Amino acid sequence: MAIFPRFVRDRLTRWKWLLIQRMVNMILYFQRSRFLSPSTQPNAVKHQPCRPQLYPNRIFTPTPFPAGRHKLPLVIQAHGGGFIGNNPARDDPLCRLIADTCQCIAVSIDYSKAPTHRFPVAYEDVIALTTSLIDDPTLPVDKSKVVLCGNSAGGNLVLAAVQDERLRSRVHGVLGLYAVCDAGTLAKEKALTRPDPNIADLLESSYDSILDIYIGPIPVDRKDPRLSPGRFRTREDLPPNVFLIGAEHDLFCGEAEQMAEKLAKAVSRQSTDLGWQAGGVVWARVPGQLHGFDQFGTRARDEKDRLAKKDLTYRAMCDWLTGMFDEK
Repeated sequence: MAIFPRFVRDRLTRWKWLLIQRMVNMILYFQRSRFLSPSTQPNAVKHQPCRPQLYPNRIFTPTPFPAGRHKLPLVIQAHGGGFIGNNPARDDPLCRLIADTCQCIAVSIDYSKAPTHRFPVAYEDVIALTTSLIDDPTLPVDKSKVVLCGNSAGGNLVLAAVQDERLRSRVHGVLGLYAVCDAGTLAKEKALTRPDPNIADLLESSYDSILDIYIGPIPVDRKDPRLSPGRFRTREDLPPNVFLIGAEHDLFCGEAEQMAEKLAKAVSRQSTDLGWQAGGVVWARVPGQLHGFDQFGTRARDEKDRLAKKDLTYRAMCDWLTGMFDEK
């Protein structure tokens, strides 16, 4: 690649990622089709007028719809994919589970991807879509019970978006699953927080370059809370209810725990099965697992444990959501 001028290399890199994006999207929508995944289908698929260029939202309502209830809590889910790949269909199984278990509306949203769109376009997409969904007259939303959830890159986006003044008073909880909380730290520094360096982590070799693709060539303060939500300014910048979940061997587990510690500063803690709770802040570390453990299979001998930890994590997420909705 060194023999090509920089602008040619950049153009080839962009074409490569666009091709990968299209291939991944085709595979995902095939996997999530009603022929292969009939039990996890959304109840509706629609674009929001504010972002018609994105993949449409996938909307899940409880089956059956709860009798006698006219408005339901709203959970908005932002998928992962390194700010580069995936689409809302990725989280169909999770959203179906949340909608049915927590008796709420669950909406899986899209956002603009790098390298075509750089920071902060995806961040602005999440804010715009959240606002639009809360105010959507076609959805029976209880505006006092709105939660944003996201995993990996999606976790980064929702943890950052809820700190924006446009959403701060409208969102009542946020959940980050193995989220990127600190874009201001290089992969080699993050790796030092992992408990066992002998366990391979593919993210360590790719994280810095992926983040560079997302941010782009224009200098950006990587400690900006829009990029590094763990560097929030005050506790009041986030919703009263925050649930952070890390995977023990994930590159991002340490920074997620640090964010939880900072949020819960000076608040007495109670131990839980996977971590602790302090006021409205809950921290959980899933033992023995890597980044994306709930979505990607592993070696046959470890698969039973992975599936058990996935079920445990999803159950904890649903319990947290249900408990918060019942309190309001």
